[in-house]
Amino acid sequence: MSGTAPDYGVTGIVLAGGRSSRFGSDKAVAVLQGRPLMDHAWAGLRPHVEAVITVGRDWPGLARIEDQPAPGLGPLGGLLGALTYAQTAGFDLVLTCGCDTVGLEAEAVAALSPA
Repeated sequence: MSGTAPDYGVTGIVLAGGRSSRFGSDKAVAVLQGRPLMDHAWAGLRPHVEAVITVGRDWPGLARIEDQPAPGLGPLGGLLGALTYAQTAGFDLVLTCGCDTVGLEAEAVAALSPA
């Protein structure tokens, strides 16, 4: 993939609606290397997708969608929301990560990509 968007429609989804109960505070706003974890997550997706959306929280510069079928259902609700959005918006594939994903490598994305 070498850092460019593929020929098929891929949307990037940051799952960010969790309560961060094990972390002890809001993971999305925790700072690493001077930036919130959420910024690391969406910046890691950006080179590999056509658009980045967040599930379950507002974030500057990103559109927000909700869990499906209702908010607060955890990661599976976020995934269903992401897949529902992608189908409705005409995307072929969804690449997701958590709001605490740092250092998404192009090799990892390539390994997940079809053909």
